Amino acid sequence: MGTLPPVEEALARLVTDLTYDTIPADALAGARQLMQDQLALQIASASLPWSRAVLELTGTAHAPGKSHVAATGEKMSAADAAFVNATYGHGFEYDDAHRASSSHPGSTVVSAALAVGEELDATMREVITGIVAGYEAYTRIGNLAAPELLERGFHPHGLLSNFGAAAVAAKMRGFDVETTVHALAIALSHASGTTEYTSSGGSIKRVHSGIGTRNGIRAAEMAAAGITGPTTFLTGGKGFYR
Repeated sequence: MGTLPPVEEALARLVTDLTYDTIPADALAGARQLMQDQLALQIASASLPWSRAVLELTGTAHAPGKSHVAATGEKMSAADAAFVNATYGHGFEYDDAHRASSSHPGSTVVSAALAVGEELDATMREVITGIVAGYEAYTRIGNLAAPELLERGFHPHGLLSNFGAAAVAAKMRGFDVETTVHALAIALSHASGTTEYTSSGGSIKRVHSGIGTRNGIRAAEMAAAGITGPTTFLTGGKGFYR
């Protein structure tokens, strides 16, 4: 791969080098609380009209798998289950809010980690490690982009969720640094979402979390298949921070 730019390499190594035993106790407690909160929110939001629409739409064309959809018990592929669950988790503005990045990481990282975890028969330690890796990658990218994302009309969660889910999948699937960089770089090609809903409405805002989460998992799958992305995806002249 050659020499990686320092920011992109640091991000990838943050994901690959993280181990459960190095996570501080307060962070472990926070991750468990976040997971419990998200599961409750997903169940509570499953009956909302946009949640029902997303489930019905996904149910007509989902890929088979063993990852569960919250509140229904249906089984789908990890990407499809995470799409539905992350939509549920951000469905009614009660989910966690990360002030420094103006975003909502929980619905993405919890949904991705649980769905990928079921697919891999992962342990709870591995799920928690995936949650922490995804949360850290998501928020550290977001911290450096705030407040410009909101000022320019982007929905931060819609963009950052792609990176967070890609980081979760990369960690839980044991990617090396090179493959993790490509997963995160490919996630940039998915990153999108405007806050125009604040002007003229639209329930699509509720689905931004699901869109980004599914696309982040897909980005990791592409990287595992050998597809590559630009290694300067954050700091390059046409990268995310531009």
